[in-house]
Amino acid sequence: MVEIPVTSDATEAALYVALDDVVYRLLVTWDERAAQWVLDLYTEDDVPIAVGVPILVDFPLLRPTLHARAPLGVLWPRDTSGMGLDPGRYDLGVRVKLYYLSHAEVQEALA
Repeated sequence: MVEIPVTSDATEAALYVALDDVVYRLLVTWDERAAQWVLDLYTEDDVPIAVGVPILVDFPLLRPTLHARAPLGVLWPRDTSGMGLDPGRYDLGVRVKLYYLSHAEVQEALA
């Protein structure tokens, strides 16, 4: 399991991450109207895989995603306070961490 280094310092942040040895561009944006963080995931060459996915605690963000180039593992937001609250404007990367479980880790957990 790997922590994805997201931050809520700005209302939008982009980073490149390697998930199961494939590089993706991840964009997190604070949606003021909906009062929630959303995630966009692109291939390294900017092909959209998932766009506008709400970041909800304890919910696998890319499932179900049928895109052929989607990561095989699971992006999983966790509330480190144990309260199970979705991230507010300044909580992402602080109270709520975003983790990636590789395909191998998911398969091992299901065995």
